[in-house]
Amino acid sequence: PENVDGNWSTMGKYTFIHSFGEAKKMHLEVPLTATYNQSVDLMGVDGVAGSNLSRVYGQSVSVAPCFKADWGKQHFEITCQPTWERLTGERADFVDFDALTTRTTLSATLKLPWKIDLNTDFSLYTRSGYADARLNSADWVWNGRLTRPFFKGSLLVMLDGFDILGQLSNVTRTINAQGRTETFTSVMPSYALMHVVYRFNKEPKKR
Repeated sequence: PENVDGNWSTMGKYTFIHSFGEAKKMHLEVPLTATYNQSVDLMGVDGVAGSNLSRVYGQSVSVAPCFKADWGKQHFEITCQPTWERLTGERADFVDFDALTTRTTLSATLKLPWKIDLNTDFSLYTRSGYADARLNSADWVWNGRLTRPFFKGSLLVMLDGFDILGQLSNVTRTINAQGRTETFTSVMPSYALMHVVYRFNKEPKKR
């Protein structure tokens, strides 16, 4: 085993927040984040004996504007978070690259007829700029929950749907400064789940 030294990172963040409209029911939040880090590791290189020092420099800029609004009993929210990242390295076999990751989400809480509440979110996850085509992806993810009370709220029935469009995979590929990690999970990304909750309150005869 060998020890290495030299890992460090720095980050700066600025957030703009503003509420407007009638009764300030519209809300805009825009966080801007910039990071810079140095990652040091030991790894083998083809054709070179022993472990070699790998120093990789990472820069990223992320902005995540979020708009929220209330119209009567309805609530809407939209968020778009693009993140640009650039990685450069000193190894002879390291290929510098730029990558763009974006998450766009539209969510809503709606009051429907027949005392039904709908909570739903619809997201698009995109990644581009990677040499491996499997890392450049565009995934649509839709989740939702329907809620209906019965017997004056004593009985609550909820139906959840996760990944309704069936876009998610059980293989997750992530990139850090030194390499790629693939994680395999044995769970179902898409499924439905029903909850039945009964609430009651019994007070003692004597206090």
